[in-house]
Amino acid sequence: MKNRKNYSLRANTAAWPRSFLTLGCLMLMVIVLLINVVCALAPEIHYDALVYQIALPGFYKMHGRIIDVPFNFNSYFPQNMNMLYLLTLLVSNGNVAKLLHLFLGLGSLLAIYVFSRKHFSRNASITATAGFYLVPQVAIQSWSALNELGITFYALLNIVCLDNWLGDKDHSGQYLYLAAIFSGFALGMKYMSVIITVISLCLIFYHYGYLERRWKKAFYEIGKFTVIVLVMISPWLVRNFNLTGSPAAPFAAPAGKNAPGYDFRKDVFLKDCAHPQSFSVQELLITPWLNTLGKSTLDNLAGPLFTFFVPLFIMLLIRAKMDRKLKLLFFYFLVYYIMWRSQTSVWRYFLPAMAVFCVIAGYLLYDEKISSFNRGLLKIMFGMILVGNLAVICMAFEGIDPAPVVAGIETKGSYLGRSHLFYQAPLYPAIEYINKNIPLDSRILFVGDSRGYYCERDYIANTAFDVPTFQKYFQAAKNAAELAQYLRRDKLTHLLVNETELTRLQKQYEIFDSQPRDMKLLRDFWLRYVRVLFNDQGVVLYEIL
Repeated sequence: MKNRKNYSLRANTAAWPRSFLTLGCLMLMVIVLLINVVCALAPEIHYDALVYQIALPGFYKMHGRIIDVPFNFNSYFPQNMNMLYLLTLLVSNGNVAKLLHLFLGLGSLLAIYVFSRKHFSRNASITATAGFYLVPQVAIQSWSALNELGITFYALLNIVCLDNWLGDKDHSGQYLYLAAIFSGFALGMKYMSVIITVISLCLIFYHYGYLERRWKKAFYEIGKFTVIVLVMISPWLVRNFNLTGSPAAPFAAPAGKNAPGYDFRKDVFLKDCAHPQSFSVQELLITPWLNTLGKSTLDNLAGPLFTFFVPLFIMLLIRAKMDRKLKLLFFYFLVYYIMWRSQTSVWRYFLPAMAVFCVIAGYLLYDEKISSFNRGLLKIMFGMILVGNLAVICMAFEGIDPAPVVAGIETKGSYLGRSHLFYQAPLYPAIEYINKNIPLDSRILFVGDSRGYYCERDYIANTAFDVPTFQKYFQAAKNAAELAQYLRRDKLTHLLVNETELTRLQKQYEIFDSQPRDMKLLRDFWLRYVRVLFNDQGVVLYEIL
């Protein structure tokens, strides 16, 4: 009995971390997980989700097939994640899609922990996992049906496979081919994920070519890896070629192809994504500070972890002799960072590299080569950063205020009828009117708003980066009567105008290019050929007469 008691005590001691930082990390992750679940159970309000991430699957479901959507340039991007969302919509609703993305984030945490635990201590593994999960942008992603956490999940699986391949003495190749499959999955979610493939190919070249001097083997494996990735992405390339004549749509597709409104404004899109006009060392160095200070072009909520640990990374690089595992992580992170910043400064696109960054940070906090005093200071700073990140997450949670609608105290219509953080100029009251009152065979043209997800009637909703369909109509018409005729010809029965959102988009993106002659025509059209059916908070539904 005594031996059994001692064994039980030892087992319990081994089961619980002894580090106060690790215990704190576990508690903070549980708090964030609860926040994320509550937010994921609320109705979808994220702009990108309502415009295309879940809106396109909803559009496909409405039409009973994956049709061409020429008015939304996002429909020509790879849609692996959207297809998963389509499955959730077929069996349930948008909340299941949101929960799917949340679980992919949890899968990323598991991948971080498994990789870290294989090479480092349990405390380092838990700390690395918490470091990533408490990045505010990770929480924001967990609340909506987006794709960045899916990309992060497959990127981490790619790293795990590459690590197993490098550690396999026989180099059988099975892990390398799995890495290629995961690279293909990620590329099928976003073109930006080509970074994962490039890093993998560089590692193959370095290992077989530079280290082993087996150059033929290097090029042979690079070829096989590339073929696997292309096979994985090929359905979307073939679809684009069939629809537009170019597999590289929308970046290299003929303007005005197939339907009114398909005209992707690539220059505006790249500018909005902070495509740098020049590529310099200065940009590489200052970007961490800009993101931490919230000066990214589209999104921020990076948290200070990235900036604070960069000097420590540099110190570790200067220090002689790193293990293979650290070399892999550093190489992956640095190449990803350089390629990411050469194209954009949008923080959410950087999350796969941020996951790698947190693994290295977790290692640093428990690296015995660093003095215990300095490690103690680092742990205190790390803990303060996590608590600060939690405060940011809580403020964002308060800004979207999901608890009343999740608890059933507030209705879905009431929740979506008021503005929230990430959800301005609400459109839903008009959408609710459409779903309840207008005929099933109606077709609505959205003017000044792109968020079509909740609409249960056929619609056209251009993004800010597409030439508006309505502009194409009124510029082609000679007078108001001809404009009305064009709209009826294409079976458009209603116009939905969000005046507040239209003002914002016009100011930020200049979505409409109209001349004095067009304004006169539109005034005549609005007076004679439409009537108001619904008007609330600057959102007006017109019936075309």
